[in-house]
Amino acid sequence: MLNKKNRDMIGNGFTITTETVFDLIKSVYQSADAYASDFEQEYPSLEALEARLGDIRKRPGSLFLVASDGKELSGFLFIVPRTASRLRHTADLNMGVSEKARGRGLGGELLGAALSQLRADGIIEIVYLMVGKDNLPAMRLYTRYGFEEIATLALDTKIGTQCYDGALMKIRVPIDAKTEPVEMDK
Repeated sequence: MLNKKNRDMIGNGFTITTETVFDLIKSVYQSADAYASDFEQEYPSLEALEARLGDIRKRPGSLFLVASDGKELSGFLFIVPRTASRLRHTADLNMGVSEKARGRGLGGELLGAALSQLRADGIIEIVYLMVGKDNLPAMRLYTRYGFEEIATLALDTKIGTQCYDGALMKIRVPIDAKTEPVEMDK
């Protein structure tokens, strides 16, 4: 578990009850327009989230982190490895921070912890994410941690009658010199 300035703690989200994770993700989704789907569309029930977590957990290189301020959960981050045999070295990132915790550096702590773990594990080599180009704090965060924009998806997301551009970003995750790459099943 990571503890920065005795303020925020980051831990393995797979060890927390599904109900608690469900409530965290729901509160983050409902406080932001940053997601392509609505919470109810993505996680229609507690059972749906439980099944998704079970599926993700089985994939080599998967990661699910949660952050708390010591009292309540304030953020989450998923690294979801792709399943196609020739893409298993790649993964998608999805993260969010609760409205009251935004701007406190929690997203950076989650992202930094995730990238450190990915480097140590040596399984995932490339991580992709999608972000709204108008979400400047998120764009700055990802860029600061080494993500590069590889494509702009013009008018990609529509909220009501307004369309927004999306940015597809990626980062190569170098493997630590002390860590041997893990062979993956074919």
